[in-house]
Amino acid sequence: LGDSFYKDSRIKFSAIKKAIKKCAGKLKNQQVVLNQLAIIKQENPSRYKDMLRSGMLNYVIESKFTDDEKILEDCILGGILHDIGFLYLDPKFYNQTAKKFSVNDLKKMQTHSELGYHLLKPWFHENILNAAINHHIGEDNSGYPRQMGLPPNRLSRLTSLSSAFVGCLRKHRLDKA
Repeated sequence: LGDSFYKDSRIKFSAIKKAIKKCAGKLKNQQVVLNQLAIIKQENPSRYKDMLRSGMLNYVIESKFTDDEKILEDCILGGILHDIGFLYLDPKFYNQTAKKFSVNDLKKMQTHSELGYHLLKPWFHENILNAAINHHIGEDNSGYPRQMGLPPNRLSRLTSLSSAFVGCLRKHRLDKA
């Protein structure tokens, strides 16, 4: 996954692998979340790969600004878990562009961030929850969901950027180049 995504880059994969292993160790205590990720991997492999890629990209970007392991682990977890709410949506929403949805379908699809937030809330702290709930809030505070009481933070903004970039790679099949 990483080799094809970051082909010919100067990224230190050993650092990413080490951080991912540490995050995986933390997830061992959250069996419910691991089960949800396993289901997403099976039912929607492209969404699962995008979630992993978002976590790795979060790490790569944030590692340019800090070497704080806790922050970098949050970046990986926030990227990996931000779309976990898609598990509770109709499979027709998988891998389609917004242009193909009715207004009602779009409203249903937009609930994935709130669903993910509520799923993760018992096990994760506010920084990770913020990435799950606010990764579709823009710099101008447009987007969704509205009025959840948790203002966007650095991780949610970073996850928004990473998720959008990874989506562009999938949409334009640049990862196959």
